[in-house]
Amino acid sequence: LQMVTTNNLMDKLAGQIPGMNVTTSNAKPGEDQSLRVRGENSLSADNSPLIVMDGIPYSGSLGDIDPDIIENMSVLKDASSAAIYGSRGANGVILIQTKKGKKGAPTVSYKGQVGMQQAQHRIDMMKGAEYVKYTQDYNRMKYGYSGDQLDPLVLLNPSERANYQNGSELDWQDIMFRNALTTSHQISISGGTEATTYMASISHLREDGVMENTGLKRTNIALNITQVLNKWLTVGMGTQAIQKEFGGEQPYLEAGLKMSPYGIYKDENDRYVDYPMDQTLFYNPMANIDATNDKTNRNVFISTFAEIQFPIDGLSFRTNFGYNYRNNFVGSYYGRNTLSGKKVNGSASIENIHYYDYTWENLLKYNKTFGLHKIDATALFSMQETTKKEAKESGESFVNDDSEYHNMAGAEKNKEITSKLTETAMLSYMLRLNYSYANKYLLT
Repeated sequence: LQMVTTNNLMDKLAGQIPGMNVTTSNAKPGEDQSLRVRGENSLSADNSPLIVMDGIPYSGSLGDIDPDIIENMSVLKDASSAAIYGSRGANGVILIQTKKGKKGAPTVSYKGQVGMQQAQHRIDMMKGAEYVKYTQDYNRMKYGYSGDQLDPLVLLNPSERANYQNGSELDWQDIMFRNALTTSHQISISGGTEATTYMASISHLREDGVMENTGLKRTNIALNITQVLNKWLTVGMGTQAIQKEFGGEQPYLEAGLKMSPYGIYKDENDRYVDYPMDQTLFYNPMANIDATNDKTNRNVFISTFAEIQFPIDGLSFRTNFGYNYRNNFVGSYYGRNTLSGKKVNGSASIENIHYYDYTWENLLKYNKTFGLHKIDATALFSMQETTKKEAKESGESFVNDDSEYHNMAGAEKNKEITSKLTETAMLSYMLRLNYSYANKYLLT
C-alpha cells in the first residue's frame, strides 16, 4: 500500500487483490466508493464486505481511514476463513490492524505531500468553424435550407451571434475543469517501555476536485495504548476520530458537452445565464454552481481489549469492547440566482443521521501441539447493538438567500419534516475446532 501515492485507502486497494473491485460513481472528492470482494451477490441486499478493525466491526467508510496508521490488512474471501463471522462475512471480510507503539525512546515522524491533479482524456469538441458547418449541413439535409437561409447570422441563436461576429469561442470544458491542488500533512509519535507502548497520530488532507467547486477536507486523529499489567494480563485501547467536509455543487458535465462554442455563459452582471443557446433544452452547466451543498461526516471509533494468558499452556481469553459513533450531515440551498432555485424562490434541505454501534466480543482459544498432533480451538460469544436516528427537513420560498439552509423556519412553502428511529441487535456465538496431523492432514 505504501507504493501507491494516494491519500484514499480505497484507491490504494484498487487492483491490488485479485477479485476485489473498487468503483467510483462520482468524481467529487469525499464521495462514497463501492468495494466488492465477492462481486454482486444480491440485487437488493448490501454487497459490501465486513470490515473488522483491531478486532471490532467498523461501520464507517474505508476511504475515511488514514492509510498511514495501518500496519497490515488481510482479505478473507473463502468460506472457511470467513466462517467465524457468520452471515456478516458472506460478502467477504477485510481485517485491519492499526499501528501500535514499540519499545524504545519516543520517535517523532512527519510526512507531507503536495500534488496536482487534472482531468485526463478530455473530449475533443467542435471548433467554431466546425460547429457552423455542422449546423449548416444539418439544416440543409433536414429542412432543405439553401442560400441566405444558411447564413450563420440567420442559423445561429441570438445569444451566439455576438460571439460569432467577434470570433470569440469557448471550450466549455475549460470552465468546468481545473487544475486541482492536493496537500496532506501527518505527524506521529510512538515509543514505549517494557510495560507500556503508545502511538499517536494526527493528519490533515485537503484535496481540490478537478471539477469546479468540489473539494475535500479531512482530519484524522488516532491513539493506541497497550499496557502489560503482569505476565498473564494485557490491556489496551485504540481511538480514532475523523472529520470530513466535502460537497459542492459541481457543473453538469453532460450539459457542457452539448453547448455551442459560441454560447454565452455569463451576462453583463457576471452572473451565469440559464440557457446559453436560448433554448430551454440546453441549460448552462454552471447554472447551479453557486448553490450550497455542504456535507460533513464525523466518525469516532473506540476499541478496548483485555487479554488473559491462563496458566494452562496454550489457553487464552480475550474480550473486546467497541464503540462506533457516526454522524452524516447534508445541508443544501439553491438560491434564487440558481437555475433550480429561482423557480421556487429558493430551496433548502437538511439531512442529519446519527449512528451508534456497541460491540462486545469474547474469545476463548486453545492452541496446543502434542507430537504430530495439533489442536486449535476457538469459542466466540458476541453482542452488537445499533441505533440509527435520522431527521430530514426541506422547504421553499425564502425572503432572501442570506441564511441559506441555516434558517429552515423561513421557508414559506412546501415545508416537510420527517424523522425516524431504527434499533437493531444481534447475538452471535461460534465454536471452531481445527485438527492437523503431521502438518499433512487437516480437519475443520
